[in-house]
Amino acid sequence: MITFSFGRNWKRYVRYVLNEEILQNAQNSLVRYFGEDFNFSDKIFVDIGCGSGIFSLCALRLGVKKVISVDVDKDSIEATLMTRDRFGAAFKDKWEIVEGSVLDSIFMEDLQESLKGENLIVYSWGVLHHTGNLPLAMDNVMRLLSAGGGAIMPIFRSTTRQKQVLGGIA
Repeated sequence: MITFSFGRNWKRYVRYVLNEEILQNAQNSLVRYFGEDFNFSDKIFVDIGCGSGIFSLCALRLGVKKVISVDVDKDSIEATLMTRDRFGAAFKDKWEIVEGSVLDSIFMEDLQESLKGENLIVYSWGVLHHTGNLPLAMDNVMRLLSAGGGAIMPIFRSTTRQKQVLGGIA
């Protein structure tokens, strides 16, 4: 159950703020995390909690063979579609946008089965701790990665003074 629609904010962001400079900065951040020499071309990028779809688009621009953007929030799915339509129409055939939940074990098992044998990058930036069931979310993501691949899944913990990153590249 969604208690706050991040997607409504993402739709406004895509409509009024998102531009090529922001996309380039996001793309540069992926290169920083993976390294200048990282080969994206044989990977499928699974963006769990895709929000606006910005990082899905950046992964496509970096040469991944396919992207699957997943979000439970209908507004985030719409925001991702907006991003694709505005900035990524050339990638339409390589970009699958799916409504689904990382907490839905059947959905995640089906996704895992459809990606069996593929080289995956699972990207879920600051998302899993918002699910209300972090252990299940992590378990489902780790099962998705069971056949191989890597992940970027930062988890944040709020404190009274600051937010701290608890996890990163797996």
